[in-house]
Amino acid sequence: MNSIAEKFLTTFGAELDLVAAAPGRVNLIGEHIDYSEGFVLPFAITDRTFAAVRKRDDTIVRIASAQRRNKIVTLDIKDVKPGLKGEWERYALGVLWSMGIKSGVDILIDGHVPLGAGLSSSAALECSVATAMNHLFDMGFNLEELARLTQKAENQYVGVPCGIMDQSVSLMATQGFALLLDCRDLSSRNIPFDIASHGLKTKLLDTRKTTPNFRLAEKWACQIGGAENHRYGLFDMIMIKDNHVDFAGGIKQALEKSFAYNKTLPSPLAIEIEVRNETELDEVLAIGGVQRIMLDNFTPDRLRDAIRKINGRFITEASGGITEKTLRAYGETGVDYISVGALTHQVKSLDLSLKAK
Repeated sequence: MNSIAEKFLTTFGAELDLVAAAPGRVNLIGEHIDYSEGFVLPFAITDRTFAAVRKRDDTIVRIASAQRRNKIVTLDIKDVKPGLKGEWERYALGVLWSMGIKSGVDILIDGHVPLGAGLSSSAALECSVATAMNHLFDMGFNLEELARLTQKAENQYVGVPCGIMDQSVSLMATQGFALLLDCRDLSSRNIPFDIASHGLKTKLLDTRKTTPNFRLAEKWACQIGGAENHRYGLFDMIMIKDNHVDFAGGIKQALEKSFAYNKTLPSPLAIEIEVRNETELDEVLAIGGVQRIMLDNFTPDRLRDAIRKINGRFITEASGGITEKTLRAYGETGVDYISVGALTHQVKSLDLSLKAK
């Protein structure tokens, strides 16, 4: 796998000046409370977004993403202002605008924060670019100021009315701690929360198997309980399940159709593919081009072997027949995610009675 320095050189034909990184996040307590300036308790995840940058001697801005086949977006910094149409690059351009950048730059985005998974991939992108610009131009902003500037970029440039939590934790989090953040003034305190030392890097996911008309509420409940949301709908990512593989005629054919469909979209979707055995896994590893591999109905021992074979090249997810009793054994394999549909489709409703006795 090429390093980001090699990708930058290939994309822009010049050496980079520096690389900055920012992580995604999971929130433990206080979901959406940052909108009303309350207290929240998020922590940073190991998945990060990287911004490789180079200062130019003109006013041209070039932005590309390794996840989008290095397609280069080119414009003049003088034209960077709210209302400018675009796609994902608006998050980076918004940061340049909010920080008052006047010089040209080349920016290559790369990383592993899953898109559309509720892990604040947009904030990670913004904060990596902001950190890079702060160092590249020696601007001297502190972390709290960078958090405000990146929130401003998303609010006023991109047009997303987000709170301040995502940007704050992406910039201010410390490994082994959750961040108790007062969203009124961004004062914070580190709370010991070292999951990795307990061998629990695996995150728990819900699925789309929700009660009709109650998906938002049930997925929110999963977040409050400490799990993370998988897809909300078919629009979130391309999920290639076993029936899709069979219908297409095999792994290769299913992936080729997905790649072709992605090329028709203005912004390509992340691709996840389910494999049922080691042979299918080998096919996926040989072809590549996906963001996540779901290992379905693998035993813990087989899953551990598969994780070793994948060796960090792709995000991994285990699914199928995993219960409360076996959850720990699957988590100890080193898999990134475990998806459990029972979080929503097996829940029992609370029986309330208004009878007076």
